[in-house]
Amino acid sequence: MYLEENNSVNERLQLAINRISTIKEEHTVGHNEKLYFDTLAQFIEYMYEIRNLIQSGKYNQLSMEELLQWNEIIYKDELANNFTTSFLNINYCIACFGEKEGRFLNGLYKIIRNIISATFSKRDLYFTIFMELFIEIYNLYEENISYYRKKDCLYWFMSDYGEYFDEDYIQKICGIGDSCWIDYLQKVSHVSDLFQYGKYISKKDIECFHYYSHLSKEELHQLALQYVESYEKKYIKNTNGKKIVIPIKYYVGLEPVVDKVVNLLKERQIETICYWDNIKNSLGNSCYDNNFSNVKGLHYDKQYKERRIQSLRFFVTKYQEKNQIANVVLSIEPKEFEAISLSEKQKELEKQFEIELKELLYLL
Repeated sequence: MYLEENNSVNERLQLAINRISTIKEEHTVGHNEKLYFDTLAQFIEYMYEIRNLIQSGKYNQLSMEELLQWNEIIYKDELANNFTTSFLNINYCIACFGEKEGRFLNGLYKIIRNIISATFSKRDLYFTIFMELFIEIYNLYEENISYYRKKDCLYWFMSDYGEYFDEDYIQKICGIGDSCWIDYLQKVSHVSDLFQYGKYISKKDIECFHYYSHLSKEELHQLALQYVESYEKKYIKNTNGKKIVIPIKYYVGLEPVVDKVVNLLKERQIETICYWDNIKNSLGNSCYDNNFSNVKGLHYDKQYKERRIQSLRFFVTKYQEKNQIANVVLSIEPKEFEAISLSEKQKELEKQFEIELKELLYLL
């Protein structure tokens, strides 16, 4: 789906990965900073290798052992046994770099890890721009530039590329774009298929999949029917012949149930859609979730909020006539963590943003 877009950034992607591959050989920043940038550079190189495996079709041919190894490499910094000395641990970052720099570098790592979704969604544009951000910040550290210049760099990255993120967001709300994960449900027949998401696959996820895979057809049918009938009763009154697309959010391991839900809805002439962000897992590292889920505090201000609203308004207008999606997500997942790391002023801006966003989305 993204072939033309990927081709348009191929040269930039190659230049960026070539530059990143040299960073581990350099000694142009302080000791702790070098450990940090080497860690992120290694992570990006691993993701680039996985990206090549995926786009060549070789990733889905890997053995179970190889898939487990790659999964561990991608997510090792998020796991509880490594988290104490992980740069994803905000307390560790502050201990290494001080309060301001620690929070900044902690947030930067989270932003860079969006490369994971870019890799498994085959979005080379996003893979490229996050690599370019990493290089730009690294260059500023090489030049010993002030904290505020580095923060400005991140601010303008989020602001300049905000229109790309906003258009993707509105397209998802309207049910436009890549829905390949719904199609992929039909292909999930073995536990190794779970690794194609690019999510962390835990022992709990594997056990969950085994459990539901061994239920009888009637048991799966009854379980799926409960979800469908509950959703219909609450949210689907009378379609009046209008096409409806329901967004699905589900938990890894529940594929046998979700597939039945999708088929039951299809029998009712209701389509479904699912995006990468709506597929959840049981990583369950509460330290990571609570310390690091929200990085808006690094760049959120009134100007940024206004620019986002202006951008979102444009895309709402552009796509509102194409909107066919239901307003309520059908969720098949456990309760999630909630984390807040915004200042009081930023929280107020976020409230204003949500109010204005709801007014915009009401037009769809």
